[in-house]
Amino acid sequence: MSQKKILIILIIFANLIILSIFINSDKKKVSIDPSFIIKVEKIAKPIFQRDIICNILDYGAEENNISKNTSAFENAISDCTLKGGGIVLVPNGTWKTGPIHLKDNINLHITDKATILFSGNPEDYLPMVKTRFIGLDLYNYSPMIYAKDCQNIAITGKGLIDGNGQSDKWKPFIKKQKKGIKKLYSMSLANTPIIKRAFGTKEYFLRPSLIQPYNCNNVWINGITIKEGPMWTIHSVYTNNLIIDNINIQTISPNTDGIVIDSSTNVLIKNNKISTGDDGISIKSGRDKDGWRVNKPSENIVLRDNKIIDAHAGVSFGSEMSGGIKNVDIENLTVLKANRAIRMKTTPGRGGYIRNILIQNSTFNTPFLNESIQINMHYNSSTLPPKTKRNPTIQNIKFNNLKIISNSKNVIAIDGIKNKLSSVLFRDISIQNPTKTINIINAHHINFVNISALIYKIKNSKYITIQNLFCPTIKTQNSKKIITICQ
Repeated sequence: MSQKKILIILIIFANLIILSIFINSDKKKVSIDPSFIIKVEKIAKPIFQRDIICNILDYGAEENNISKNTSAFENAISDCTLKGGGIVLVPNGTWKTGPIHLKDNINLHITDKATILFSGNPEDYLPMVKTRFIGLDLYNYSPMIYAKDCQNIAITGKGLIDGNGQSDKWKPFIKKQKKGIKKLYSMSLANTPIIKRAFGTKEYFLRPSLIQPYNCNNVWINGITIKEGPMWTIHSVYTNNLIIDNINIQTISPNTDGIVIDSSTNVLIKNNKISTGDDGISIKSGRDKDGWRVNKPSENIVLRDNKIIDAHAGVSFGSEMSGGIKNVDIENLTVLKANRAIRMKTTPGRGGYIRNILIQNSTFNTPFLNESIQINMHYNSSTLPPKTKRNPTIQNIKFNNLKIISNSKNVIAIDGIKNKLSSVLFRDISIQNPTKTINIINAHHINFVNISALIYKIKNSKYITIQNLFCPTIKTQNSKKIITICQ
């Protein structure tokens, strides 16, 4: 064997040893514990008495698109609860109503040809209830379907829930509520007691969510179609053991995120179709001082076989994440059209963390000029946190076996805070057009294995490893320990 061949073999061997060191280091840092997946997958669906059926017709409901059936729903739910719980039946037809407040052991079942049409008049959603708005605690208009401190509840059936969020009385709130948002945030910073944060008034008003389980346990939402609430569509707050499956969400209004998991635990979201005026699925845990005070993360969350038809982001993390987000497993996510498929966003001073996230075996179509995957720690939030040393952290994130179809020049963008973004692994990612760019700023211990991107721009970063069958173009600025291995 010639000396030249021996030298080539030694160089390849040395490179493999270096790669092994970095990969092994990465394995220690990117460690997804599979035990939480088993725990969440085994969440039991609530069980209801099948022989207790309270039909809203028996409680005075009228189907005429004029009468409000708020009392009929209330009486049916109360009577069903007194009987030990069961099914509150919404029969075929269109049933106009104000807010529906669920109680323990109630399954609100909407039959195939039934529609619950909610009133478009904000005054119908008073008196105010305790709720959360963009990560801040307050009293506000009631959500359309609201459950507080409830056990064992469900919304099921093949029928339609129409939140009437496009009504002439809700639409002005979209622009005019900015005054209320500023007031609420100033109250949070001033540690104003929640009981004094009253926003269902003519001076200060904020849009409510459409469906909200608040501090509930064992919740199941199944089969229904949902249209147009005033704001977030399904918003789970401080809730444990939640299943959302086989539903169809259709919204076009601003801020009508499809499913929002907010400081909630043990959540399974599967087989849903979502087309929305904002993010498809959002994971949050409180904003700044309110998030730190409550200190309740969103954790143990599984997303399986969901289809995002149209959205700003397919799945977003934050920007309200001051209580932390951890243990999220996403698989077989199909994003047909979105500005970004995956978006992790926070900002300096917000505190909290995003960690132990696994995203794999998915397809992303992002036809616009945004990155398909974005990790952004300098998000321009509408309410910036106070200047504190509580910087957020993002770590232990794994992207595996993804197919990306993108029209953007930059397919992956990472913009961190110094020493606060680390241990991210991208493995086996197929990009339709490999001339795309991956941008990395202020990050360390980021590994790329078998990524079909030709250009990397790396700034203020270290311990970046790139292993490919081909050698990409790498442009660095103020960065060190960049390891490239190509064959």
